[in-house]
Amino acid sequence: MDSEEFGYIACICYSYTFKVKLRNMESNFQLFDTVALLKAKPAQHLKVGQVGAIVERLNDTHVIVEFLNPIGETIALADVAEDELFLLQFDLENASST
Repeated sequence: MDSEEFGYIACICYSYTFKVKLRNMESNFQLFDTVALLKAKPAQHLKVGQVGAIVERLNDTHVIVEFLNPIGETIALADVAEDELFLLQFDLENASST
């Protein structure tokens, strides 16, 4: 794994550490990838950092992302350019082992 290809963000939540890997932006996103917005979408009331899942590919550069509220209800379906997203990849580790 190349350090230029992946970045890391660590968050401590209860007794676990979540490492969030940011995949190289040149690669295509896949269906059901978990992503976050890099650019706000005011018309849909979506803020930078809002997390959603890719549910459809429109073409080589745009996808449909579904955004949910905390109880799992859809709050928005948005057409988003891939360069306005970053990929989240969650690796769950027991914090006591680090």
